[in-house]
Amino acid sequence: YTYKIRQRQPTLIQDEIINDDSEANKETRDDRSTPKESPKLPCSLQSHPTPMILMSLGRSGSSSMYQVLSKLSGNETFPVHEYTGSSTAKSREFFRKEIPTTDVNGDWLVKYICRSQRHHPTAGIVGFKWKPFETIFTEEKALQGLELLGILKNPQINVVRSRRNLLDVIISRHKHSTNGEKIQAHCRNGDEKCVKQQLRAGTGISLPTARLLKELAHLDDQELRVNRLLAKMNVPTIHVSFEKLFSAGSDTSEWTKIFNYLGTGPSIDLTAADVERAGHVATSIPFHNVSLSNYKEVKELLLGTEFESLLH
Repeated sequence: YTYKIRQRQPTLIQDEIINDDSEANKETRDDRSTPKESPKLPCSLQSHPTPMILMSLGRSGSSSMYQVLSKLSGNETFPVHEYTGSSTAKSREFFRKEIPTTDVNGDWLVKYICRSQRHHPTAGIVGFKWKPFETIFTEEKALQGLELLGILKNPQINVVRSRRNLLDVIISRHKHSTNGEKIQAHCRNGDEKCVKQQLRAGTGISLPTARLLKELAHLDDQELRVNRLLAKMNVPTIHVSFEKLFSAGSDTSEWTKIFNYLGTGPSIDLTAADVERAGHVATSIPFHNVSLSNYKEVKELLLGTEFESLLH
């Protein structure tokens, strides 16, 4: 690669907390407490490898995102671990059973990052995936972890918060949960068999519509609640779009936006070819009239609703 690699510099910026000017969100922002002093940590947290957390719904590209961020910022540390659980039940079990009751300061989070930094000292970034299930709002240990993120300084642990078109999230979930043949979650470059299998599974899907609007509304509400919670807890967060990362053609500005925020990786001269070489092969069908066998039914259902713009 021809771009420049930068080492992390301590940063206290908080970029694009939430692009929502609703009264509810204004109230949430106004309710933020005065930042507390950084606590005494259970381990020696370093500024490099850059500590970070990926936060997004399942089937929203977080594994692919980490793959690219990791490769382009240093030595690869992939696969990234879904540390807090891959489902609501597993997440609840994690927060209730895996974290000691004596841990009341969010030490579980810092210990994982410290361990990753020790295991991958030459990496560009280290971190984990935190899927924001309902547990992020209800579990005490989850809230303690977020509170810690909000007061850590020099270094701080930044959250990269990614959102994807919610209709595509639902389609991807349906493809991977109901397909008759076992398909991999992602395909490596050069794995033609995997790519063909993925494209075949993602074509002509009959998407159930009885609860589609309710499901979209639920996911949309959950995403907004997560953003508001991060803002309220003063968690340093950058918000990015799956579509701008993976479907923007030659425009790599969303990637450099993340690298600049984290203070590591390429800041200039990053090309779409660099991103493509570093990541997984794209296997999502870009047109709903191809991916959905009942496209007309889905389109008629969404027309005139707040989710009409999700169609493509």
